[in-house]
Amino acid sequence: MIIKILFASILYVVTHATFSQQSVYEAVTKQVKQRDSIVQLRLKDDIQKVLEDGGSYRLYRKEYFRYLIKYSLLIREKLFECYQDECNTPQTQAHYNRKILGLLDLPDYMKEGLLNYRYTEPEVRAAVGDQAAQRDFFERYNKFISTDIKTADEIKQFLSEKIDLTLLAYIRSEESLKIFLSGLQTNDVYTSESDNETIRVSKFVVLLNSYGLYIGGSALLDEDYYKKFLYVDKEQDFDMLHKEYFKQLEAYFKDQHKINIKINAPYMILGREFSIIEH
Repeated sequence: MIIKILFASILYVVTHATFSQQSVYEAVTKQVKQRDSIVQLRLKDDIQKVLEDGGSYRLYRKEYFRYLIKYSLLIREKLFECYQDECNTPQTQAHYNRKILGLLDLPDYMKEGLLNYRYTEPEVRAAVGDQAAQRDFFERYNKFISTDIKTADEIKQFLSEKIDLTLLAYIRSEESLKIFLSGLQTNDVYTSESDNETIRVSKFVVLLNSYGLYIGGSALLDEDYYKKFLYVDKEQDFDMLHKEYFKQLEAYFKDQHKINIKINAPYMILGREFSIIEH
């Protein structure tokens, strides 16, 4: 009888938690769709302004990265008219034109023009297929993953000086996504000191946050959903429900990118609330 009661109690807790989790997922999904709709409306408005009077700097916003390719046919000719610095005007800045072109679906002659121009930025070269430029970014990213970073200050310095995580989203090739997602398997942890308290943060959280911001696509990747798994007071508090979230992520990445990964982080954040490093 005691075993039956205990089993029933466990089943109730798990079922109730699953139901609650599903409710939160549905609410966050609705919130994400609303937010994405606002971003896309703003993007359409900015595209119209660019077509009318230039100023492509308006389009180089990281929240636009994932959507710009849909507008390739509409804007690429206008931007390619001025991709060299010699045609700069107060309204037209060629380096922004190049960076936006790198996010679009381009015909070969435009790719060749960007690759042959000596001042084209490394990330644009990588985005249009320069394998040497791609390898450089991949090597720097793998260096970030393999380096044993001890503190929040060290991780900020590394991301500031050596690799911008958003550039792998910018390159957006199958290989860049594969390499980025493979980094999610890290079990490294760094520390941050706050009010005489040591907070331990999984490097995985930094990567997940970057993916959610610049690639996104699911409520699973939104902090409003995963915040309930984000903090634990003790490592052993990272329990079955937390680990189930990792399994959901693994299944999502397999479905979206046909990539199998195993998330090995011991927890997300050990300690009280902490601002995740965004980069």
